[in-house]
Amino acid sequence: MRRVSFDRFKGNNTGVLLWGERGCGKSQILTYATAWAHENQWINFSITDPEAFTSGKTELFRFKNGLYLQKDLAVKLLKDFKHANEQSLNEF
Repeated sequence: MRRVSFDRFKGNNTGVLLWGERGCGKSQILTYATAWAHENQWINFSITDPEAFTSGKTELFRFKNGLYLQKDLAVKLLKDFKHANEQSLNEF
């Protein structure tokens, strides 16, 4: 990223925005970046089904302070995280 980015780019944790018309390859770039991160033993946190978080089809619990919990989605997200990063997590 540093090699091809703007001079103001400070590092990998400053964020990158991919934009473009439908079908231009944004998802392919993200898939490649995720595969590269796995190969380089980076911890990955991927949301494989973002629509599940916004569709309203899963049960949610709303706390009095306005926060809410989607327990089934949280469990699935953590299981996916563990599965994707099991080797790196075991090395910790």
